[in-house]
Amino acid sequence: MARSSVETMLPLDTFARVLGINPVHFNGGVSTARYPITGNCSDVWPQHSWQTAEEIISREEIAMEISIAEQDMKEFLGYSPFPTWESEEFHMIDPQIGWTIAPRAYKLNSGKLIASGRRAVALVEAGVTVTYSDEDGDGLNDTGTITSVTALTDVREIKIYFAGQGGDPEWEIRPVKTKSIAGGSVTLTVESWKLIDPDLWEAAPGASGVAAIDISVGANMVTTVDVYREYTDHTDASAMFYWSSTLPSNASWPLPAFTCQACGGSGCQVCAMQTQEGCFGIVDQRVGMVTPYPATYDEATDTWTQTSFSIQAEPQQFKAWYYAGKLSERYLKGLTTDPVDLRMAQAVTWIAVSRLGKSICGCTNIRHNVQELQRDMTRSDSTGMFTRFGKMDIFENPFGLHYGELRAFQLLKNFSDVVFEGSAL
Repeated sequence: MARSSVETMLPLDTFARVLGINPVHFNGGVSTARYPITGNCSDVWPQHSWQTAEEIISREEIAMEISIAEQDMKEFLGYSPFPTWESEEFHMIDPQIGWTIAPRAYKLNSGKLIASGRRAVALVEAGVTVTYSDEDGDGLNDTGTITSVTALTDVREIKIYFAGQGGDPEWEIRPVKTKSIAGGSVTLTVESWKLIDPDLWEAAPGASGVAAIDISVGANMVTTVDVYREYTDHTDASAMFYWSSTLPSNASWPLPAFTCQACGGSGCQVCAMQTQEGCFGIVDQRVGMVTPYPATYDEATDTWTQTSFSIQAEPQQFKAWYYAGKLSERYLKGLTTDPVDLRMAQAVTWIAVSRLGKSICGCTNIRHNVQELQRDMTRSDSTGMFTRFGKMDIFENPFGLHYGELRAFQLLKNFSDVVFEGSAL
């Protein structure tokens, strides 16, 4: 699986699929029989830019552009283009209208709220053997199969990771081909080129750059993976309230003037914030409107119960943890276990590619597509691209002035849920 140290919501392999890049070459691999390097079309991608003497984009660099494009799209849409866990999202509490009058609704940074809670992983089985097979009979083991015993019933929660990485999202092998549960076992299949030993991607380059990895050689592929359950943990606080540590116990709005005093003794935290756990009720799932409450979790009943604030003064801020973003229609209908919406994947890819400052690995058709996406739309030429879209479309586009950015803007205009300004109502 193509990976990077920059975490992206969009799988890098899905980016390659949208752009039409050879999936084996994108992962740094090659196979003489099926995926050879030809003299006219050498498009094997390096992991890092320093691994090649040519001015060619690396997987790490494209991941950075994808991450920036995802954030730009989130600001425009009012929600994340793909489902993701938001952590420690900061919100100030307006002291003028607080909980002494009525609990107040706040708008989270991402709409399309799926669940409150924090990302959690639980190990299903470590070191599960990968069985490689030739599914189409062409002599290349193109599929890896992973089977593990599990009592879980929701196959969407089961993920595979490179072994020994503790379920870190950076090391998830995604997307997989198939996932299914039957008879107390889960079976996953994945393309073999996504199982290249990641240590090989870090190889030092030779005189002609970094060598392509032969995926027909078994020693170049991982032999085991770790299977995890990834889920939203609602038992941990989805909201956390904060007060200044120097507030007197009977403080109320407006706050009195105070100064931070150092304290003595071992283990003393000077001016640390005082905290209290809580959860939030969902007011509007579509736009992410919630009302946070102080609350305690009861393990016996598996519920959160609203309580009073432990400090008489109202809190000054709160942080939120939640899972939100765009889910594909096929995923919602149970037709696939991949939640990535292809239209969002296209928009992210178009924006990211249009902003590249280097060449991209690929044959003539890929290079032509890249050049088209990078076209400066403020300049008219024989193709008529400028007049095709018109000035208003171009200069109102929040993403930029390249064709890829404009194309994404036109696609996304019908998906924007931007309704409110500010963070609270």
